[in-house]
Amino acid sequence: DGRYYEVVKANFERADRLTVVRTTTCCRVTNYYLLQNYKDLVFN
Repeated sequence: DGRYYEVVKANFERADRLTVVRTTTCCRVTNYYLLQNYKDLVFN
């Protein structure tokens, strides 16, 4: 059914977008902590 396919496709796109956002946020947080720790290591 065409309508069912559209719904499934929309759900996949939404899930994919959420995954990308979550991954980006996770990477940003990790980089932030790494930078903070790096500064501590360098200046101590």
